[in-house]
Amino acid sequence: MTVVVPTFNRRALVCEAVDSVLAQTERHFELLVVDDGSTDGTADELELRYADESRLHVLRKSNGGSASARNLAFDQARSPWIALLDSDDVWDPTYLASQLTFVEQHPDADAVVADLRLEGPWQRAGDSVFADPAWQPPTSMAAMMDGAWALPTATLLRASVARQLRYDEDYRSGEDTELLFRFHAAGHRLVVNRAVIGAWRRHALPGTDPQKTGAADSMSLEHELLLEMYRHPEPRSRDVRRRIARMHAKRMIRDRRWREARPYLWQWWRLRPGSTRALRLLVRSYVAGKARRPSWPAIRASAGSG
Repeated sequence: MTVVVPTFNRRALVCEAVDSVLAQTERHFELLVVDDGSTDGTADELELRYADESRLHVLRKSNGGSASARNLAFDQARSPWIALLDSDDVWDPTYLASQLTFVEQHPDADAVVADLRLEGPWQRAGDSVFADPAWQPPTSMAAMMDGAWALPTATLLRASVARQLRYDEDYRSGEDTELLFRFHAAGHRLVVNRAVIGAWRRHALPGTDPQKTGAADSMSLEHELLLEMYRHPEPRSRDVRRRIARMHAKRMIRDRRWREARPYLWQWWRLRPGSTRALRLLVRSYVAGKARRPSWPAIRASAGSG
């Protein structure tokens, strides 16, 4: 078993996640913690604190988002199964044993999703993810089209499938749901373990990365865009990717989040370099963000890379 924990500026939390892995009743695993360019000393803290733990390996990379961090770990995983854990969540001691038992009972499955308690200031029905009447298991493409989703912290993936599909690194939120769409499109099978064997936690700590716990609007938008993509006969077509980038940018600009809109504006421009509107908004994003305007050579070079 390979456990993958991506982290960014969560020095105060990631050790709790790591400790929950090291406390597992299933003792045979490797633990890959991927530091995604943290600036708070996360990687140094991990290496110092767990210097004597031979099962733990800290991988360092420049910041690129949790999708790219998980992909790096997929490439280095040595076990046939990969268990995902967000760095601000924790598992119960029986988590890995329960998931592995479920895999043995369903040998044709390529993924297993378990239930998690809700801890922290969530405003959800029920005391666990599955207990929410609005939740449905992501066991088919039809379920995904009807709004199903699952959490990485509760997901076990067959390593060969994880390396085949990989996370789409264009997504900074909702990348786990996007992966499930492609998982089902490729004909893989997911089963549900209804045991409550971990905690999905919401935090309000200063300096905590808000990507997961504070991005509900962004994730909702991602899901809307995925539904649009998979209604399209060629879901990864250039035109659909351009429309996704444009919708992201427009939603963020509407909320005056110019800096966050900038990467989507760049993608919109790269996929349609003749768009004067994309170019105009891109330049304005630099002005609104009080940053240096992009140079024309940089714009031409970026347009050529699409």
